[in-house]
Amino acid sequence: MYPQTKITREHILEELSLKFHPMNTNKTAARAHDFRTLMNNFEKELIHQTLRQHNGNLQNAAEALGMHRTTLMRKIHKYNSIL
Repeated sequence: MYPQTKITREHILEELSLKFHPMNTNKTAARAHDFRTLMNNFEKELIHQTLRQHNGNLQNAAEALGMHRTTLMRKIHKYNSIL
């Protein structure tokens, strides 16, 4: 999507239609929180969909996501996802 080799925070925000415009410290902090919330929601949904695609098989889902099974378990616990 971008010719650069590094995708920046601004690229992601632009793609999510939340382009970052720093106005003051409070709004900057709020935008950073919004970014974290969006990324957490995206990760949670991606994990959920991948688990469904692999019929709840943690090892296969972890491999599909490119992470270790224990990392996947930690993220499932973090998001209180039900297998």
